[in-house]
Amino acid sequence: AAVVPLRCGPARWRAALAASGARRWLASPAAHTEVAPEASGATAVGAASVGGQPSPPMRLSAVEPRGPWGRLVHWAYQRFGAQRYPAVVDICNCGVEFGVQLPRPELLARKSIETGSREWRMQMYGAAAYWHMATGAGTPKAHPELFHDKDVLEVACMRGGGARYLAEVAKPRSYVATDNAQEHIDRCNQHPPLDNLKFELVDAMDIGERYPAESFDIILCVQAATMFADIRHFIGSARMVLRPGGRLLLFDVFHRDGLVRVLDTLEDAGMVVEAEVDVSKAVNAAGLCMMPRGMTFLRLVARKLE
Repeated sequence: AAVVPLRCGPARWRAALAASGARRWLASPAAHTEVAPEASGATAVGAASVGGQPSPPMRLSAVEPRGPWGRLVHWAYQRFGAQRYPAVVDICNCGVEFGVQLPRPELLARKSIETGSREWRMQMYGAAAYWHMATGAGTPKAHPELFHDKDVLEVACMRGGGARYLAEVAKPRSYVATDNAQEHIDRCNQHPPLDNLKFELVDAMDIGERYPAESFDIILCVQAATMFADIRHFIGSARMVLRPGGRLLLFDVFHRDGLVRVLDTLEDAGMVVEAEVDVSKAVNAAGLCMMPRGMTFLRLVARKLE
């Protein structure tokens, strides 16, 4: 049977949360986040239902939630996160379809995933999003060696399948993948080991305290930054741990006002936006997510000045 795309905008999300006992968290959540909460409006095709509604699109689970919005995200992830992405899937994003051949697709195969299934599409198109972020594949200004021999930090890696894939095919010198949920790190450590890859339990808000200044060439964040409690703090911390000339790469869905805040914050932090690529058509072509009107999926690349 064909998979029917589902929509879950902010109104339905809050309705689902209210029906599930989270009413205490619903008082003006927009007041507690630097990026509009509508940015989380993309929902997975065929997502499980809660009370007759699609499950909300949760991405991030905080170890130490900061503020009411952080606690809301933490609570909702704990309740709905496993339904958002099937347990057999370890690459968790909306995916892209640029018609680009992925290197070594056999690395993405899992014994419990049938070729052609929705879970298989999540793995393949999700990996395509990672490959696009690492190389710009599918765009006129591709940079296939962007990660080559670089020190990479991924923030909010979730189950770590994308990190495991890039650590092998993009050839970074080192790849540190972090998440703030212990259950994610436990899952990450089940991947076949690589000498250049390690997984660590670190909150996105704490990277500036956890890592030395100027210790990474690349910081990557896939479909999580718009859920952070304080995007300004995250960008400032990212700039701190990036080396001069290093790059911050964001793949996310943005509302116009939220995007303006991010771009203004990057400028205030002394970072230059090198690429702002609308990948909404490629996300829609993958068929895993649908976005409400007024939302745009972007690949943002910002460079720290030397």
